[in-house]
Amino acid sequence: MSDFDAQVQQLANSAAAAAASVAVAGASPNSSPIAERPDPTQNQDMSDNPEIRRLEDRIAAQELRSDLRLEAALARMDGKIDTALAKIDGTFGKIEARLDAVEKSTDGLKGTIIGTGLGVVAVVIGVLAFGQSWFGAGLTARDMVRSAVEEVLRQQPPPVKPPGAP
Repeated sequence: MSDFDAQVQQLANSAAAAAASVAVAGASPNSSPIAERPDPTQNQDMSDNPEIRRLEDRIAAQELRSDLRLEAALARMDGKIDTALAKIDGTFGKIEARLDAVEKSTDGLKGTIIGTGLGVVAVVIGVLAFGQSWFGAGLTARDMVRSAVEEVLRQQPPPVKPPGAP
């Protein structure tokens, strides 16, 4: 007997036990989707024939087995879905923890960015306010260097040309 057949048999036993407990409690045995099928023996014209009764019993047994196989497959699918959802929940938990760590690590970076931005703004305002005087100081320094070079050149005697030079 394969594992699947063992599961089907186990489900059949549990379904039979559930039906028995329902019958004992006084509830309708038709509360299960498996038991919703009409009883083939209710048709009195056909039920007298033993061959038809045997075939109907085989069909009912096959339907029960099919229903149990379907229930087992659905139970397996539910288990797989639950496992996948648990994995997804675990992954989301890891992502949330990672985002929290990133947020904590960037708290100091925000202050640095704000401080740098304010510093850049202060430098731009300073250049706009005092730039003209700095450029004027640079022009004054250039004029002073030029006048010193001219003075040195005036004080030097003219260069001596070697004989035979044009």
